[in-house]
Amino acid sequence: MERKQSQFNTLIDAVEQRAGKQMQVSTDFDWLSQEIQKQEHQLVSANTLKRLWGYFEHVTVTTRKSVLDLLAHYLGYSSYAVFQQAHEQDKSGKGSNSVKTRHLESRKLTTGQMVCVTWHPDRRMLVEHLGDGRFIIKEVENSKLSVGDTFDCHLMIEGETLYLGNLSHEGAPPVAYQAGKMGGIHFEVILD
Repeated sequence: MERKQSQFNTLIDAVEQRAGKQMQVSTDFDWLSQEIQKQEHQLVSANTLKRLWGYFEHVTVTTRKSVLDLLAHYLGYSSYAVFQQAHEQDKSGKGSNSVKTRHLESRKLTTGQMVCVTWHPDRRMLVEHLGDGRFIIKEVENSKLSVGDTFDCHLMIEGETLYLGNLSHEGAPPVAYQAGKMGGIHFEVILD
């Protein structure tokens, strides 16, 4: 499939990079729809994704803000507007975005690798990567989270809210959780 020019190409490219594959055939969009629902616990239909990607001939793309925000959440951003702002700063080279765009993709971590995450006012957690974007909390300070909680996270962005998907907390059904809503998070990969 040859993609048409779209005002959303930057978002589309980022989603494909995060997904680890290009969306080329109908089943790719079905797969992506399911992946987003697993991580974000919200549904975006395969047909909506196909329209955004320009998969259908002669279809005008009018995408709801909620869909764009959902895709930005999938990428680890708090909203589509924040995603756009970060990428505009990257293109222009302006602003103090060196901290804002520092990020960590879980696919680049090895199984067993540790990451220390802190956020305002004095929250801290040490997490271990279990593989495939799944983490377990090994230490936690001043947070509602607990040692032994597990969650999915595929992208951590310095200075942005951290989205924990499928958070299993003390035997309760999995939920989504946000850390660092005020001021974002800071992270450090613990090297062996």
